[in-house]
Amino acid sequence: MPKQTFLNLPETKRKAFLDAAIEEFAGRDYASASISHIVAQLGIAKGSVYQYFEDKRDLYLYLIDLASRERIMFVQSAGPPDSQKGFFIYTQWLLEMGARFGFEHPRLNQIIYRAMFGDAPFRDDMLRQMKESSLGLIRQIIMQGIAAGEINPDLDLDMTAYLLNLITNEFGNYLVSKLAIDPQRLIEGDYAQLDIEATRGIFTKAAEFMWHGLAKRSSSIVETPSSVRN
Repeated sequence: MPKQTFLNLPETKRKAFLDAAIEEFAGRDYASASISHIVAQLGIAKGSVYQYFEDKRDLYLYLIDLASRERIMFVQSAGPPDSQKGFFIYTQWLLEMGARFGFEHPRLNQIIYRAMFGDAPFRDDMLRQMKESSLGLIRQIIMQGIAAGEINPDLDLDMTAYLLNLITNEFGNYLVSKLAIDPQRLIEGDYAQLDIEATRGIFTKAAEFMWHGLAKRSSSIVETPSSVRN
């Protein structure tokens, strides 16, 4: 968490600092990223950074949390598919939007990829923080599915939210393996190796898996993802 000194900065200075920090940590692995590079770019004293954050690790964890929250807001702000198509189409769309975020916000996405695939000495802490950031959104989506009569209301909400959150957070690892993607190229912002159609097909299969695992058993339930055409 940033210190109050950082929160008290004028918005323009706070944004300038964050932009420089994002650029530094998006472009370098944790060991190579340097506070000195950030302050040199901004023309401020190095001691100022330690008035804003405890240390380099504290700043980096804040940037990861920031990137994760920005990704959630990006998904929430985008127009979802027709609600009549149901929860599971919405879930497929949610996975696709997570991928689209990377194309529209490459630097923030690079920070997320470095947290997932990089070699920072506290990687487990970073991954746990990212999962905690998205858990609330996943829980909200499940509650909407229950209210719409599409998800079995007898399911344990906490456990279901945990498992779905685990799937969505680990899905990037699966895509990397399934599509033989080079994580280092993603870290460096090279998305040319991504096959959009193949990726969309995997999203559909993932949504179908969740359909069969979570759907309320009823003859009147909405169509499965594979039977719906946009």
